[in-house]
Amino acid sequence: FPSHDKVVKIIKQYMVDRDLGCMEAILEYCEERNLDPEDVAKKLSPDLVEQLTAEAKKLNLLKDEK
Repeated sequence: FPSHDKVVKIIKQYMVDRDLGCMEAILEYCEERNLDPEDVAKKLSPDLVEQLTAEAKKLNLLKDEK
């Protein structure tokens, strides 16, 4: 399994090069490598987790904490 830094770097590169959102980039990364998104989630940096959470809330996949 790739290192934490390598996973983050590749996902961020997908976001730029392929013009993807954080969630799409993570899922594409997983699909191309036949990895479980839950396993990859453990390798995400805090800033990617924050971006992913914001996207999920925007798409009503997560409730806002109030």
